[in-house]
Amino acid sequence: MVLLPMLKQNQVGRKMGSHPNRFLLVVLLLLLQVSIPTNAQPQEEEEELEKVVIDLFEKVATTDVTIREKYAAKAEEELVSMGGKVVPILLEHYLMTDSARERHSLNRVVSKIGEPALEHLHRVMWEGDPEKVRRISYILGRIASPRSTHILLEYVDKPGYEEARSSIVYALGRIGSKEAVPKLIALINDQDVFLRKNVVVALGRIGDPRAVQSLVQSLGDKYHIVRYPASEALTKIGEPAVPKLLEELEKSSGKKKYHIIETLGKIGSLEAVPSLAKVLDDKDWAARAFAAEALAELGAKQVLGKLWVLAKTDEHPYVRQAATQAIQKIEETDS
Repeated sequence: MVLLPMLKQNQVGRKMGSHPNRFLLVVLLLLLQVSIPTNAQPQEEEEELEKVVIDLFEKVATTDVTIREKYAAKAEEELVSMGGKVVPILLEHYLMTDSARERHSLNRVVSKIGEPALEHLHRVMWEGDPEKVRRISYILGRIASPRSTHILLEYVDKPGYEEARSSIVYALGRIGSKEAVPKLIALINDQDVFLRKNVVVALGRIGDPRAVQSLVQSLGDKYHIVRYPASEALTKIGEPAVPKLLEELEKSSGKKKYHIIETLGKIGSLEAVPSLAKVLDDKDWAARAFAAEALAELGAKQVLGKLWVLAKTDEHPYVRQAATQAIQKIEETDS
């Protein structure tokens, strides 16, 4: 408001041929300098926010039990309430930490922030550092937002990200992404046993029947940490898994056969009763015992006669015990 008349006066003076007023020029320059906005204040605010965030996080992640018991819960609550704006600071300072306590605290705080953290997590993940991808994928799994599906699928089978794969698979399973099923199935026979385990767990969480054939094959995996979650996954899928399980029952042996029998019992399909009844005559004593237990789960009264024979005459004590317990369970269910 003050500058305009001064400028006009100066312009008029020049038109009239008068000399420039140096005093007015100095005043004008000073006023212009004062009116130019600077970034000093926003920068100071950012620095202050960073100090606050670091101070709060140090209380959350401290190894000092006294400080942690006194301040950690409140500090964590405050960080979470501040929302997405704290995430870039936390990632910059703690994402690549070697401290397990700091890493776990970071995972917990950022996952509690949830959806507002995603844009920052995705941005760092797109940078492509394999270790950052691994660590961020785990956090994305805890948040479990479908918005992360695309970026996780981008990396799950990408060369150079083998070390990140288990975390990515975990995240896809937590999200429950049916879109991920084909890529997960492609990884189910990977040489890394822990990746195989995570794949079958993820497929179980998703519960898509397209995975049945691969999961049935995983019942024959060398390691129990793969076989057990494969059985759980098939149990969750339920009835759609029964035909393939019955087909494999006829041609399987050993641990794979035991898991097939057990899974059929957990699914609870009466369609399995005739096939399981045949297994009561199997030459493998463990298969006979598993079949007795599965038939008890199904409440199969029609096999009580065969179970009585096993309970009294089978050569193996474990089979006799399993048959006796199966009879008791079926009779209790029927009463």
